[in-house]
Amino acid sequence: MFDDPYSELGLEASHQWGLFTAAQAERLGVSSDHLSGLVGDGHVIPMEEENLYRFIGAPVDVMLDGLRANILAFVPGMFLRERFRVLGTDPWDGAIVSHVSAACLVHDLGTLTPHCLEFTVNARPQVSDRNLDFYVKSGPPEWQLVNGIPVTTITQTIADLHAEHVDYGHVGDVIYDALMRSCVDFNSIAVALDAVTDGKGRETMLHMLDVVGAPRDVIEALELVSLRNRKHGSRPARGHT
Repeated sequence: MFDDPYSELGLEASHQWGLFTAAQAERLGVSSDHLSGLVGDGHVIPMEEENLYRFIGAPVDVMLDGLRANILAFVPGMFLRERFRVLGTDPWDGAIVSHVSAACLVHDLGTLTPHCLEFTVNARPQVSDRNLDFYVKSGPPEWQLVNGIPVTTITQTIADLHAEHVDYGHVGDVIYDALMRSCVDFNSIAVALDAVTDGKGRETMLHMLDVVGAPRDVIEALELVSLRNRKHGSRPARGHT
């Protein structure tokens, strides 16, 4: 199908934000000497992460590149398209961006700033990097693709933040942003919080919104719209993908 391994590597990298690992290149027949030649000729550049490269011309994203690099580095020999196939399987396998990293870096909600990059995984990877944090979960969380990154859904992210005892003000900011941008509806968030509040999702959510000073009349209107939409079978708004 391809005239040379380099062309095939370029195609695979195009589905990985222009990035690839040395192990992926080797799978396609690009030897270490050939890879060094590509670097020397200026076709690809090494990234800060070991054995990770970017094709020249691929866009740089300061907010997301750290997440992208680590997603590839966790299983360097597998292509991203292969990883997606097992994220929803039983047993599941993979790493999904979650918690503060999901809220701030991917969904762009709230005022939290992540101190490290956070992932929900089925088993803790054998890495010792203080800039990474992992939450082990036997079953896959609810997730979606946003800008090509596997990330917990907004409702799952909110539930995860509350379960990790993030203060009400910061979680309330995430909720309020999500509601005002119509990313998700009132009832969907309340249901997600039910699972981590012994069925008190709505009450917990309203308290969080009170903490951040959300106008009560606006919140009541959003709840009424949510109830009306569900009564008539309308689907809630979804986040960007």
